[in-house]
Amino acid sequence: MNLPHLLQAGSQEQARLDALTEYFVLDTPQEAEFDMITQLAASLCGTPIALISLVDASRQWFKSHHGLESTRSTSRDIAFCGHAITGHDLMEIEDATKDPRFENNPLVLDEPHIRFYAGQPLVSPEGYVIGTLCVIDSQVKSLDESQRVQLKTLAELVMSLLDSHKKRVQTQLTSLMGNTAEDVYLIEPHTANILYSRSASQSGQNVIGQNFIDLWSVDVDEDFIANVGKYVDAENSLTSIILTEKGNSATKREAIFNRLQPQLADSPIWVACRPICSDPKHNNELSRLQNEFQLLAEASPAIVFKTDKNGLNTYVNKRWQDMTGLPYEECSGHGWAQPVHADDKAQAFEHWQNAVKNQSKWSLEFRFVNTEGNITWVLGQAHPIFDRDGKFSGHIGVCTDISRGVHEQKKLIAQQTKLSQTMRINYLGEMTTTIAHQLNQPLTAITNYAEVISDLLKTSENFPSQTISSIERIIAQASYASEVIQHVRRMIKRETIESRFLLNDVIQRLLKLLAEDIKASNVNVHVNVDKNLPAIYADEIQIEHVIINLIKNALESFEKKGHHSHSKKSNMSERVMNIDVSSTAEKMIKFQIEDNGVGIDEDTAQKVFTPFFSQKTSGLGLGLPMSQTIVESHGGRMWLASSDKGRTCFCFLLPISTGEERVVTE
Repeated sequence: MNLPHLLQAGSQEQARLDALTEYFVLDTPQEAEFDMITQLAASLCGTPIALISLVDASRQWFKSHHGLESTRSTSRDIAFCGHAITGHDLMEIEDATKDPRFENNPLVLDEPHIRFYAGQPLVSPEGYVIGTLCVIDSQVKSLDESQRVQLKTLAELVMSLLDSHKKRVQTQLTSLMGNTAEDVYLIEPHTANILYSRSASQSGQNVIGQNFIDLWSVDVDEDFIANVGKYVDAENSLTSIILTEKGNSATKREAIFNRLQPQLADSPIWVACRPICSDPKHNNELSRLQNEFQLLAEASPAIVFKTDKNGLNTYVNKRWQDMTGLPYEECSGHGWAQPVHADDKAQAFEHWQNAVKNQSKWSLEFRFVNTEGNITWVLGQAHPIFDRDGKFSGHIGVCTDISRGVHEQKKLIAQQTKLSQTMRINYLGEMTTTIAHQLNQPLTAITNYAEVISDLLKTSENFPSQTISSIERIIAQASYASEVIQHVRRMIKRETIESRFLLNDVIQRLLKLLAEDIKASNVNVHVNVDKNLPAIYADEIQIEHVIINLIKNALESFEKKGHHSHSKKSNMSERVMNIDVSSTAEKMIKFQIEDNGVGIDEDTAQKVFTPFFSQKTSGLGLGLPMSQTIVESHGGRMWLASSDKGRTCFCFLLPISTGEERVVTE
C-alpha cells in the first residue's frame, strides 16, 4: 500500500505523533461519552459503523468502535483514516471499489466490505491531525450537507473531550513533578522514549523524544529500560534502581519506576530520581539526627513507636517495657496488641487496620494490662509518614498514659451524680415535711374520734367485742402513723431521739402491724432471736423504718415470683422468710432477713443501694438507700449478703450501747 506522501516527511510526522502521545489516550479503556458520540454519528449518517480512530506510527486504534466489535485496531498501511489525516477537511468516498487507493484494500475485499467511507479529521489546537471521526457502510452512498455539518460538529466534540482528558493527565503530571525536587521523566513503556521531562541533570524539555537509554545506564539487565513496561505492571513498582549518567559517571541517581495510570496496560512509566549523596558531611548529619531522635524517644514518658507500611511494628522505646512488663521483641509485628485489654482489643485492631489501609491518622483511647494485671489507660496517636517520593512508608506515634485523667473524669461524673441525687433528696425532704404537716392533723383527729367511739362502745352492752377490738386497732395504727410522721419530720430536720430498747420487741410489734400483709402473701415467717440479746441505743422509729422496708421488700419478692395460690398449705411450705437476730464478738447486734422469693440478679445487686434506682413500676428507689443511711448514721453497716436465684439475704449491724434518752441535733 502507498502511504500519503505527507506522512513520509519525518519531522512533521514526528511532531504529529508527539501531539498524539501528549493526549495519553492510546490503549485506554472504552468510555461512555465517546461511545455516545459514535452511536449518534452512525444514527445521523445512517451507517452501521462509526469509529473514533487515532492514528499512531504503525496502526489506527479505535477509542470507540460502534458496529465493529471484532477489533480495536488495524494496521496503519490499510487504514482509510491514514489518508484522511493528511488534511483538515472531510474525506468522503462514495464507492471504495472505484477508488484506485482502496480498490484492492483487504477492508474492501473482505470484512467489513467497505464501500462508503466519510472521515472528519480530529485536529488539535496546535493544528495536528491525530485521527478521525468516521462513518462506514457496506453500501454505496453519500452524505447530504446537513449530515456533513453534523459530523464535523461531533468531531469537534470528540476533540473537546480529548483536550479535557489531556488537561487532567497533565495536571496530575504537574502535581507529581511539582511535589519533588528530583529528576522526573515520563517514558513510553515499549520503547523507553522520553515523553515528558523535568530534569535538573539534562536540559529539561530538550530531552523529549530522546531515548532514556541514551541518557542513563542502569545496574540491572541490559534490556531493562527498553522493556520497562514488562517489568513495571499494574501491581508493582521498581525501587532502588541505580542510574549512572552516560558521559558523567560521577552523577548517579536512585530511581523509582511506576505506571502513571496503573490500570492501563500501556500506560506511560514515570521515573522519579533522587541524588545519591556520597558527601561524608551529609551522612554524618543524618546519623546525628537519627541519634538525637533515638535519645528523645528513649527519654519520652510516653511509648514511642514506628511501623512499616503494612502496620507492623518496627521500633518501640523503653517505656513500652515499663508500662506493659513485656520485652521489646514481643512488640514487633502485631505484638503491640498482646497487652491490650480483652474488651478493647477488637476495636483497637480494627481502628489501626483502617488507618494503615487509608494511610491516615490514628487516635484511640484504650487500656493496656501489664504482666501483673495492672490496668493503664492510654491515648494512642499516630501520623502517617511518606518517603521522598510521596509513597506511604508507615506510621510514627505515641501511647500516652491518661489513667489519671480518666479517673478524674469518673470522679467528676460520680460527684455530679451525687450532687444531682442530693438535690432530689432535698426536694423530697421539703415535700415530705409539707405532707407530714398536712397529715398530722387528720391523724390526730382520727385518733381522738376513735377513742371517743371506743369509750362509748365500752359503756354499751349492744356492741360485740370484735367491733371494740377493731376500733382499738384503728387507734393503735393511727397513733403509730402519727408517731412515724413526727419522726420523719425530725429526720428531715436531722434530729433524732435515741433510747434504749430491745430489737426483739420492735420485730414482734412490726410483725403484728404487718400481719395482714404477711397473711395475704401466704408467707411462713420464722423469727430466731438470741434470748440474751442486749438492748441497743438508737432512734427506735428509724430502726423500725429499716426493718419494715426489708420485710416489705421480701414480701414483694414473692409476688414477683408469681406462684400465688389459694392453697395456703402448699404456699406456706414454699414461701419462707427467716429473721435472725444475734450479737457478735465486736459488740454489735446483727439483724439478718432471708427469703426464698424471686431473688436479685447480679447486675441489680450492684445497684440496690443507689438512690433512685428501682425496678418497681411505682416507688422512688429510696427505700434501701435511706435504710442504709439510717444504719450508718447509728454507727452500723448494711449490705446485701447474697442474691442467688430464689434466695435473697440482707443484713445490718448496730452497735450495742448504753445511755439515757437524749435529743441529738446535727
